[in-house]
Order: sequence, then C-alpha cells, then structure tokens
Amino acid sequence: MAINLKPVNRAEVIILSDNYCEQVILSDEMVFRPGGLTVKPGEQEVQLKAEHGFAAAVRLFDEDGCRTILMDTGRSGDVLLNNADCTGFNLDDVETVVISHSHPDHIGGLSAAAERFSHPVRVIVHPDAFNERYIRQAGGETVKFPAFNPELYAGTMLDFHVSSEPVLLADNTVLTTGEIPRKTAYEKGFAPQLALEGGELVSDSLMRDDQSIVFNVQGKGPVIISGCGHAGIINSINYCMQLAGGKKPLAVIGGFHLCWPTPDDVVRKTLEDMKKAGPRYIVPCHCTGWNAVKLFSQELPDSFILSTVGCTLRF
Repeated sequence: MAINLKPVNRAEVIILSDNYCEQVILSDEMVFRPGGLTVKPGEQEVQLKAEHGFAAAVRLFDEDGCRTILMDTGRSGDVLLNNADCTGFNLDDVETVVISHSHPDHIGGLSAAAERFSHPVRVIVHPDAFNERYIRQAGGETVKFPAFNPELYAGTMLDFHVSSEPVLLADNTVLTTGEIPRKTAYEKGFAPQLALEGGELVSDSLMRDDQSIVFNVQGKGPVIISGCGHAGIINSINYCMQLAGGKKPLAVIGGFHLCWPTPDDVVRKTLEDMKKAGPRYIVPCHCTGWNAVKLFSQELPDSFILSTVGCTLRF
C-alpha cells in the first residue's frame, strides 16, 4: 500500500532531546551544531542539556512555506524547553505532535510543550498508547509506567487524534506509519512490558503503538524518523519504504532500541539488514546503545552521523 507523499524542497531535523551532549564538534554542510554555551546579549547564559529521552522537530520547506512537526517530547519539559531556547526553535510553530509510543522518555515533555502553544495542536497517537502499562524488572518485581491519556491534558491546546492507521500530515508532506507490521524473525519487541487487561497483567511486548514518521525530499528520497524502534528498526524501515513507494531511504534517524540486553547477534543482523536497506545517512539516537552505535560508526563510516542534542540535520 503506497501512499502519495508530496515531496518537499528541503527539510531540517532538530534534535531537541537525546542521550548525548557534545559541544566541541564542528558543524559541516550536512549538520549544524551550535556548540559551547549559547549566550544572548543581556541574558543569562544557557547550555544544551541531554537526558534519556528523544524529541525531534521537523521543519519542511516547499513553495508554500514551512510546516513544522514535533516527533515526541523527551523525558522532561525542562530539557525540551531549554534546548528549544538554545537552538532558537519556536515551539509555537508546531502544528502537530506525533507520539511514537507512550513511554515516559517520549511523552514527558508534552505538558511543557503545550504551555508554549497559542493555537490548537493535533497529537497523533495509537490507541494502545493509553494502555495501563508495567515493566518487569530484572529482579522480577513490576513497576507501573506513568499514566497517559487525553484527560491529563484537559484545558490545553492539545487535540488528540487516535489512529492505528497511517495519517497524512502537513499538507500531505509527512506520513505517520500507524501500527507497523512485524516481519523480521529477530525483532521481538519489548519483552519486559506488561499491560493490565481484564484485571490481569498480560504481555504487552509487541507494543503495537510504536510508530515512525516518513517524509520525502525532492530528488533525494525518504527520511525516516523512529522514536525507539520497539517494532524493530528494520520492520520500521521496510514499512516506511513500502508506504513511500519502495524508494531507498535518504536517512534513518532515531532510536533503534539495540541497547543492553539486546544479544550481539541481533545487533549484527540489524546492521546487515540496514546495509541492505542502504540509507545514505544513519543517525542512531537515544536507546540505540553504545555497542550498536560503535558498530554502525565502524562499519558504515561514510553514512554514520553522531546525534547530539541541539544539532540540526539538513536535507
């Protein structure tokens, strides 16, 4: 099922929340990095902050102007707002927020973002994101995830749109995947997760709410952004390519969820299938994990880009 995505002339992806802060890397034609302290005349100095979370602002440019989407909101409103201010990104430009899934490191900054919105902003979310969820920890105990539902944001400018299917946004230039088909044999979802159903805790490892977004840059190809890749980053890429008409991806950005305790053979299989997918740029973020990030950087040095908070990727 291919969906006709309207191509954009150019695009920018600003990393507003991620696990790494590195302020002494020089910018280049592809990636702008603010670096150092951001000091505005007459104002207190501000500095980029990292956290275990993910948020990315997507700015899409065509002959009609600029459209702005926010993919996830990080773990804390403090980091999201701070890094938006550091980069000069105006959160009130956002027209739609896409929630990749409802873990706290992706929805934690939503309330803070809503405080910056002076106009109605749609929030695209899968229905399973509202599940009452728990995680079984290594010692066997279960811990409840923070609640997530539209009622928690009553009185804000947020307008929740619930869908398990793909949704076209920003004048048909951005597509959410909705629920991602699980095809690979080795991408198993998030095994420790449970959900409350009928008064009992049952496995919620598939995380059906996990979704990505994709947009198409004219003459260059599709850009895919994943929040955590709980559906499997290769499943996510393959489905985005299917939705975008089978074109080879220009870039894959976001969490690949290959962090500990992902087995080494799964990391290796993911790398090999990433090579087959053949994106020009690979930007692992957040939950990809150091071992996998190191492997991608070593095996795909011409494609690898180090993600750090505050950087702007230019396509």
